[in-house]
Amino acid sequence: MHMLDDESALPAVLQGRRWRELDIYEAPDWYDVDYAGYRGEEAFYRLILERCVKDGRLVVELGAGTGRLALRFASAGFRVHAVEPAPAMRAHLLTKARAAGLSDAARFSVEDAVAATFAPPDPPALVMFPFNGLLHLRTMEELLASFAHVRAQLAPDGRFAIDCTGPYWDAMLFGPTAWGRADERVHHTSGALVHTCDRCAYDSATRQMRIDIRYLLDGHDEGVQIELRQTMWTWQQVLGALVRAGFVIEQQLGDVDLAPFDEGSPRLLVCAAIAPGR
Repeated sequence: MHMLDDESALPAVLQGRRWRELDIYEAPDWYDVDYAGYRGEEAFYRLILERCVKDGRLVVELGAGTGRLALRFASAGFRVHAVEPAPAMRAHLLTKARAAGLSDAARFSVEDAVAATFAPPDPPALVMFPFNGLLHLRTMEELLASFAHVRAQLAPDGRFAIDCTGPYWDAMLFGPTAWGRADERVHHTSGALVHTCDRCAYDSATRQMRIDIRYLLDGHDEGVQIELRQTMWTWQQVLGALVRAGFVIEQQLGDVDLAPFDEGSPRLLVCAAIAPGR
């Protein structure tokens, strides 16, 4: 996949630096620089939790990462089983869980698995696959297998809830982008200023978007460059896969503000139940 190295559009602080390259899931602390404080979709999942998860029943979060949602829901009193296959992310999640006082495995558990293999301690009332998690599934076969496995693990009256962005059509149509979108962050633990930028390129053969993000602590000469790859599923493919896997769609929204869904919506948020007879 061809990536453009042009830094000319960047501010001077981000030009000509040294970069240590990592996969995004090898760098949980840097992942948290961007995402630890983002909980845009939390309201959607919390509404489903309050409606469908009663009497101490189990909630599963697929791709729980560093615990952005899982730890909040467990701290609110829900039984949560977090599924996270990346070792560094999982270790970071366990450290944060201990710090939050979530050491009781009956209340909060963590599993090394993926959406097509996880084994919850009992049939969950809700399986969540939030924040573009399903964009890490590479093929339609993997998408269908994952959805079918979720259906098989759910309690008969359980729900499956997902959210994801739509395809990045501009980047897909117009080719690789140079380094740009320079921004600043505040480090979530140290409070230090962090300079960021990114670039992307699309591979039509695999339908994968590669996104590189750079992080540089203010005053440092060397930063971190992380790589993220996502499959550009269309709304029709995701919704069709749910139906083929044995679900019926109960609720369909178009953004984290719970706006109605239409073809121009920036996001897809879905709550699905097991189809009758499946």
